[in-house]
Amino acid sequence: MKKISTLGLILCINLVAAQNNDSDLTIDSSDSNIVNVAQTGSSNYVKIKTTHSSDQNFLYVGQSGSENKSKLKIKSDANKNLVLIGQTGTKNKSELLVKKSNANEIIITQKGFKNISETRITKGDRNAIFIAQRGTKNDADPDIFSNSNKNRIVIAQRGTKNYADPDIFSNSNKNRIVIAQRGTKNDADPDLRGGQNTVIISQKGLKNDADPDISGDPSYKNLFVVSQRGYKNDADPDIGGGDSDRNAIYVAQRGSKNDTDVYLENDSDKNTIGISQVRSDNLADINYDESNKNVLTISQKGHAHQSEINLMMSSLNSINVLQMGAEHFSNVSMTNAKMNSINVLQSGN
Repeated sequence: MKKISTLGLILCINLVAAQNNDSDLTIDSSDSNIVNVAQTGSSNYVKIKTTHSSDQNFLYVGQSGSENKSKLKIKSDANKNLVLIGQTGTKNKSELLVKKSNANEIIITQKGFKNISETRITKGDRNAIFIAQRGTKNDADPDIFSNSNKNRIVIAQRGTKNYADPDIFSNSNKNRIVIAQRGTKNDADPDLRGGQNTVIISQKGLKNDADPDISGDPSYKNLFVVSQRGYKNDADPDIGGGDSDRNAIYVAQRGSKNDTDVYLENDSDKNTIGISQVRSDNLADINYDESNKNVLTISQKGHAHQSEINLMMSSLNSINVLQMGAEHFSNVSMTNAKMNSINVLQSGN
C-alpha cells in the first residue's frame, strides 16, 4: 500500500497506481491550493480534508476501476472551494461532508454499475452540488441538515434502476433540488422538512417512480414539481406529519397508463395541488384525511382516464375535475366531510 499525506501546503499532486493505494491530504488554514489525485485499479482510497478558514482551493479526485472510495470533508468555515470528483467503473463510492462552510461548489460524476454518491450539508449556506450518474443501479443520496439555507443540488441520472434520495431536514429553508432521470425503472424519493424549499423532478422513459414527501416540523410553503413523460410512470406525493401547510404540488404526466396518487393527512391545510394527464388510461387518486382548506385541480385529456377522490373528516376543500375526451370516469366519496366544494366537468363522447 502506498500513502501520501500533506498538511497546509500549496500543492499539486498526481498519483497513478494499481490497487489498494491510500492518499490522505489535509488543507488547514490555507487558501488557493490545487490538489489533483488520480487513481486507477481497485480498492483505492482518497481522503481529503479542507478546514479552518481554508478558502478558494481547487480539489480534483479521479478514480477508475472498481470498489474505489473518495471521502472529502469541507468544514469549519472553509468557503468558496471547488471540488471535482470523477469515478468510472463498478461499486465506487463518493462521500462528501460540508459543515459550517458556505458557497462551495462540488461536481461529482460517476459512470458504471452500482456506484454511490453520499453528500451531507449541515449548517452550511449557498453551497452548490451537481451529481451526474450514468449506468445501472447507481445511487445519489444528498442530505441537507439543520439550519442549512439557500443550497442548490442537481442530480442527473441516465440508465436503468437508478435511485435519487435527497432529504431536507428541519429548519433548512429556501433550498432547491432538481432531479432529472432518463431511462427505465428509475426512482426519485425526496423528503422535505422545512420551509420555502423547491424540488423539481423530471423523468422520461418507462416505469419511473417519483415519491416526494412533505412532513411536519413544520413544513410550509414548499414547492414540488413533477414532470413525467412515457409509459407506466408513477407519481406519489404525500403531505402529512402535522403542520404541513401552504405547500404546492404540481404533477404533469404525458403518456399512457401513468398513475398519480396524492395523500394529504394529519392536519395538512391550505395546500395547492395541480395534476395534468394527457393521452390514455391514466389515473389520479387523491386522498384527504383530516386536511382542510386545500385546493385541488385535476385536468385529464385524451381517452379513458380515471379520477378517484376520497375525503375523510376533511372540510372546506375546493376540488375541480376537468376531463376532456371519451370514456372517462370520475368518482368522489366523502365520510364525515363538511362544506367542501366539488366541481366535475366532463366534455366529449
